[in-house]
Amino acid sequence: MPMKNILLLLVLCCSMMAHASVFCYLEFTNQSGVTTSLTVTNLTMKVAGSELEVTNDEGTVAFVLTELATMQFAA
Repeated sequence: MPMKNILLLLVLCCSMMAHASVFCYLEFTNQSGVTTSLTVTNLTMKVAGSELEVTNDEGTVAFVLTELATMQFAA
């Protein structure tokens, strides 16, 4: 990989890490278009069988993996 590409990759990674602190929510959208937003404070995720269990300071929410369409950070 040329040095120019490596430097570009490092700049992009650093930029993404710098902006990560402004995202307060992780949004999950299912195949039906229903979105669930969870705060990222003390957020943990684990796969349990066919479900994704997401836990934060407010509690735990389970999502069926085959029904999830997207997962993204939001401000």
